Parts: sequence; structure tokens; C-alpha cells
Amino acid sequence: MSDLLAECSPWTDAVGNRYPPLQSQPSGGTIRSSPARASLIVASVFFSGIVAGAATGSSAAARANDPYAGLDLFARALTLVERDYVEAVNQESLVGSALDGLVTDLDRHSRWMPADEYARLRSETEGRYEGIGVEVRPSSTGVVVVRVLEGSPAERDGFMAGDLLLELDGSSLAGLSQKQITEQLKGPRGSQLTLKVQREGWSEPKTIETTRDRIETRAVLGERVGDIGYLRVVQFQAQVTNDFTEAWDQLSLPSPPSAMIIDLRDNPGGLLDQAVAMSDLFLNEGVIVSTKSRVDGEEFHEATAGGFDEDLPVYVLVNGMSASASEILAGALQDTGRAVLIGTHTYGKGSVQSVYENPDGSALKLTTGRYYTPSGEPVAAATGRSPDHVVEFPVPDAPEVTLRARLLELELEEAERSELIALLESLPATRSEKPAVPWHIEASARGEADPQLAFALDLAQP
Repeated sequence: MSDLLAECSPWTDAVGNRYPPLQSQPSGGTIRSSPARASLIVASVFFSGIVAGAATGSSAAARANDPYAGLDLFARALTLVERDYVEAVNQESLVGSALDGLVTDLDRHSRWMPADEYARLRSETEGRYEGIGVEVRPSSTGVVVVRVLEGSPAERDGFMAGDLLLELDGSSLAGLSQKQITEQLKGPRGSQLTLKVQREGWSEPKTIETTRDRIETRAVLGERVGDIGYLRVVQFQAQVTNDFTEAWDQLSLPSPPSAMIIDLRDNPGGLLDQAVAMSDLFLNEGVIVSTKSRVDGEEFHEATAGGFDEDLPVYVLVNGMSASASEILAGALQDTGRAVLIGTHTYGKGSVQSVYENPDGSALKLTTGRYYTPSGEPVAAATGRSPDHVVEFPVPDAPEVTLRARLLELELEEAERSELIALLESLPATRSEKPAVPWHIEASARGEADPQLAFALDLAQP
């Protein structure tokens, strides 16, 4: 058990998950752990279902009033699969699949996490993981490297921002989700992987071998653009508030900037206490965020005096990948009039997940509440926060759109052109590209490549 989990207040992961402590009494709540009674009843139903056979009428009536009566059916099904399925199956795998199915249909954020997945999640929220040290985004043809972390295996072995990763250990990366890509790039420290890479200026792809290692991530990246302080918050991991203030102090030498831009784009969220603490830097009183749950009722997180000068102009950049803790900070600053939001609608994750750790290291993540911004409004699912200034980000045309335009420009017989266009339209549509912020370019040099940042810089000019 880590010290973090043994603290007396819940903590939250990268997608807004609250982690109740398992070894100490949390303030304003009770210790949440897997019910011991469930284990006893599971053993009971296995014994009665497998050994005793059919139940009597009286025991059937008792089960009708027992909230765990359904475990009898599960015990019977598990026994039959183990005994009669055409191939031998692992009981641990069967139980894991059953637990996953138990929560999958509840909502998109509740899930069962095996021990290895839960360990990775905890490492990420602590600002470390094992991988090669690249920030990436999916592409229709592969995986684009957005940023190479300093001192990482990727930097050591020559990867560069803008590289297109085509294959990993011989398997194509095209069409994979962000989660699938991340899972494949991460792995045990010391393990090797081979990537096929295409780079601008290369006539053909090249193969690069690298070795996974322990990666320490920086949660805040700061840069001074003229007289404006620009701070990108990558994720609300542990100690991010301290990192934020330290980055601002560095930008304030020899004199403080006249305005601040906080970039929350592509930030999936993080620790609830860090989102509250960072909001508290800008607010001196009032509610920052409130949560409502069936177990704990309504809880309020309120601001305290101190922090940044209230006269400092603040501008916050958001987009469709700004979620969870990002929306808490953006919502608190927007509702109170402390900051101006610029960009596009945020992701829209207004729910809180509690995580229940088990003795074997696995965990159950369950939606247990919803959170509300200072105005008392929830963060609407799939809608999120609406910025004060909507500034769209350019999205590259899908390949078929570009090809169709080219066919219309070429000097072809009309019949041939029509035939080619008909063939093109018969092909399945490719997945549209998402807006791609050019993180690999310094903020001061992005210019027209980042219209949302350019808009914020114009507003922030003294």
C-alpha cells in the first residue's frame, strides 16, 4: 500500500477517479473496501450449488430476500464452463471477464482493472511510467510523435517530433485508438521494441530499435512569449500545483509577465485535489467545485485567501480533449469571472469514480458521484464547457477529399474522371483526423499553425 493511498482524504486519477483510502478513516466518509460478506456468500453458493444440488423451497425463499442470491447462478455457470467447455480455461481469466462484464454496461468510465493495469494507472498519476518517452496522437496512417521527452530512450535513439510511427514489432499502428497505442508503447523496463518510422525528407521508412525505461514526466511546461507567461499543464498529476507555481516563478525573472495563458488542451485530467489546489491559486473565496453522491451526499471544496494577484489577467485554452480535472479548473475560473476561456467545447466528463483496491492488486473503478462548478451547473456529458471565445482549430482534409480535388484538377476524359470518382466513393471512408496542436513547436514560433494560441496572445497583449 503506498503512502498516497493511506492518506486521510480521497485522491483522483487522470480521468477524475477518486481513490478512497483503505487503511485510514477518510474525513467525512467511511472506509470503502470489498464487502467481506460477499466472499462468505460466494463460498457458500459454490458449496450449495456444486455439492448440495437443488435448493429446498425454504432456502429458495431465503435467497429471494438475499441481495447476493444471483451469485448462485454465477457459481453454477463458472463451474459448468470450467468442467465442460471444449478447451481448458483459466479460472482467474474467467472471473476477470465476469467482473469486467459486471460494470461495462453501467457507464463508459466504470471498469474492472487487473493488477497490471491498475499499477500503470497509479504510476501515471504519480508522474512516472515505463516506456520510451514520447507524447503521441493517432493518425489514419500510423502514430504521430508530438513530443520527445528530454533524457528519454526515444531522445537517445534519435526519435523526433513529427515522426510517423508505422509499425511496432512488425504490427501496423494505423487505426489504433490513443489507449491502444499507449498500451503498446509502454512495457517493462529493459524490454526492447522495434519501430518502423517515416520522417519528412526520408525517401523510405527506417527501422529504429529502442529499449523501454523509467520515464519521469513533467506536468507543466512554461515559456515566456514577449511579456506574456505561457504555461501548458499536461496532466493534473501529483505535485502539479507546485510545478505550476515554480514554472511561473521562473517566467517571472527578472520581472513578472503582464498576463498568463494556461493551456489545458489535450489534458485528460488528473488528481481532484490538484485541480482544487490550482483553482485556489486564483480564487480567494467561494466554492471551487462540489460533488454529489448517493453515499457521501453533497461535499463542497472552497477557496482560501492567497495566491496570484487578482489583477493578473488570465486566459485559458481548452479543446475537446480537455476533460475531468481540466474542466474543474476551467469551470471554476470561468464561472467566477477570473479567467477567459478560449478554444472549443471541452470533453464533458462530470462524473467522479471511486477506486476500490483488492488484496491481489486489482481494482474496481466505479462511478459514485457527479461534480458541479461554482454556478451549481453540472458538466454536461459530451458537451462540456463552452468557451467565451470559440476559436476552431483547422483539421486536415481526409485523404479521399484531397484525392477527389486532385481528380477534378487533372486533364482527363470526363468518362474516365467519373469512373475514378465513382471508385473513390465506393471505398470506405477513412477516419477523420482530429485537430493536432503542434506541441513540438515552441509557443512563440507557432503563429498561424496554432490559431487558438494566437487568439489568446492577441487578447493578452497589454
